[in-house]
Amino acid sequence: MPADSRPYWPAWHCAHRARRLKCLPDIPVNVISVLPGTPDTIFAGTDSGLLVSHDDGLSWQEFGTGLPPVPVIDMRWTSAGRLVIGTQGRGAWEAVPQTLKDG
Repeated sequence: MPADSRPYWPAWHCAHRARRLKCLPDIPVNVISVLPGTPDTIFAGTDSGLLVSHDDGLSWQEFGTGLPPVPVIDMRWTSAGRLVIGTQGRGAWEAVPQTLKDG
């Protein structure tokens, strides 16, 4: 294993290069999503909840709108611009981008 084992994710929206997710806590990341129209805002669904970065992955904070600290296993954007968050054991949650930005 390389000395730097931080996760990578394919950034098809960024000139087909792999991007490094910087400064993530040392917990498993299950799913990544980017706020449509705002590529610097990235969401990481982890085994202990949802993290958000507003600076292209340089820093991360916990998602702060009442989502419990449970594994986030899927995320999808709806055509109405809402993020649907699938959790393991606590069902699905929905949030709007304004809520997400306020964190």
